[in-house]
Amino acid sequence: MHTRLLCLAVVFIAPQLPAAPAPAPGRQAKEKLEALKKRLPDLVEDWLKKRPRDNWITRQWTCKPELRLVRQVGPERAKVVIFFAMFDDTGAPVPSQDVLLTIFLSYYDGFWTTERSEVAGHLNEKNAVRPTFSSLMLALDEATEKKP
Repeated sequence: MHTRLLCLAVVFIAPQLPAAPAPAPGRQAKEKLEALKKRLPDLVEDWLKKRPRDNWITRQWTCKPELRLVRQVGPERAKVVIFFAMFDDTGAPVPSQDVLLTIFLSYYDGFWTTERSEVAGHLNEKNAVRPTFSSLMLALDEATEKKP
């Protein structure tokens, strides 16, 4: 009899107890994007140093990458914008050769992952875009799997 009353009490009282708050949607994605944002400038610099002289950078010129934007555009979507400023062999800027790269990311299963990219600038006319920035997207994907 006591067991039956105890069971009935649990059935009627348990729904009245406050439940633990649900985790904020997207909190983990936001935290991981912030961590990635901190690592991106070094990641891009390292990637650029390891690249052979591609045909998108004229010989003797230098390229200075600048992380312009990392923004979450939805609960599981983000974009990264990197500006590549070009300088000739005297160190003078060559704005006509600058490149703006936008990489789109999605968050799934605990990782930010690159989906696609768009390029604005002189590279639109060359076929070097895909292999050049595909390797940067791979480096970004690999970096998100490593502990910061």
